[in-house]
Amino acid sequence: MRPELVYTNTTSGYAEGDLKIQKLDLPVLVGTKIIGPLHAFIGPSFQYLLDTECSGITFDIVENDFTVGLNLGVGVNLGRFGIDLRYERGFSENEVNFINSNITTLTGDRVDTRPDQLILSFSLKI
Repeated sequence: MRPELVYTNTTSGYAEGDLKIQKLDLPVLVGTKIIGPLHAFIGPSFQYLLDTECSGITFDIVENDFTVGLNLGVGVNLGRFGIDLRYERGFSENEVNFINSNITTLTGDRVDTRPDQLILSFSLKI
């Protein structure tokens, strides 16, 4: 078992402005060694949105602060150092609806706060 606690601060640029998301992820991974230092892992990932803000435009409230997703991946451990490549996806969409502040109606633009993603990570065993 491999519990982790990950703080993430991301910024995505759009024509209207920048969307900034701060979140905590708690992946609870179970893994197995494959060959030598190579291993594979899978497990749920619990995510809590700490803060969501956007410069230049107004957006509707985020649907859910807490979401659940899935992580699966492979990695290599070399002594105290490790490299992992994982795929993460949410079980449900958690969208932000942008509102044009001049018109105050929905523009139809949406961004998923829990997108599918590939994550490359480096670790140090303490």
